Amino acid sequence: VANLDRYQYWNELDRLAGLNMQADTAASRHLASCHLCLKLADASLHECPRCGEALHLRKSGSLQRTLALLVTASILYIPANVLPIMITDQFNNATASTILGGVVLLVDMGSIPIAAIIFIASVLVPLGKLIALFYVCWSVGAGKLNDPRKRTVMYRAAELIGKWSNTLSTPCC
Repeated sequence: VANLDRYQYWNELDRLAGLNMQADTAASRHLASCHLCLKLADASLHECPRCGEALHLRKSGSLQRTLALLVTASILYIPANVLPIMITDQFNNATASTILGGVVLLVDMGSIPIAAIIFIASVLVPLGKLIALFYVCWSVGAGKLNDPRKRTVMYRAAELIGKWSNTLSTPCC
């Protein structure tokens, strides 16, 4: 009983009762979204009636593109935190510092709230966003989450926390 997936259980009961309680999606209604102007139109049109851009039910290779961007962001995360990004000049003594070095310097100078904001926004938030988006892509690729709402919540949380740092929103699978 402990391994019972309640969503799968209720969906099976609904199926046996002849009910269709699955979420209604645009794809199930044969609607496609324009990736340029975001208009929802019949997928058989093949072109957006508003802007003329091609319509697709799903972006082909979106999981692979997202993973490629995530791997690139992960690789670039290392030099962004290791290479010097600022020069502090105290009493005619210039010192190059990394983000973490700057945080330590600000703590030593007594500016703990500013150091905390910089550390959270420049180190923790991008790292958390990368981890969350890797998890979402893994769960989509491996089919590990039966409930798409969990993936949506995780993606929206990553998108929300990304607004509090200098990271860009990542297109998702």
